[in-house]
Amino acid sequence: MITRQVRLLEHARELLNESEAMNARLIEQTKLLKDEIRRMERDRERENHLANTEYLKDIIMKFIAPEKVTDERGHLIPVLTTMLKLNNDEVNLLSQVAEGKVFLLIAVFKS
Repeated sequence: MITRQVRLLEHARELLNESEAMNARLIEQTKLLKDEIRRMERDRERENHLANTEYLKDIIMKFIAPEKVTDERGHLIPVLTTMLKLNNDEVNLLSQVAEGKVFLLIAVFKS
């Protein structure tokens, strides 16, 4: 009877040790997976930033290039305002450039 209880106790200890080992492995695996998720999120943010940077460059180049259609610069001001988070003075300055009231080089040195 006692030997049977000793065996059951040993078996319970083995199960506990296995469970603790499995728990440790799962904790480590969870940590690794979380690190991988964070890395992938950073990579995605970088890709989005690069795409936005390329788009912003294109918009700025269109703004400083000669207009191909009437009021092209005026249509670009809301886009630039949003992307660059411009304040009212900066928006007014871009509007003056778009309307031809201020030349682009003068506007750059004025701010």
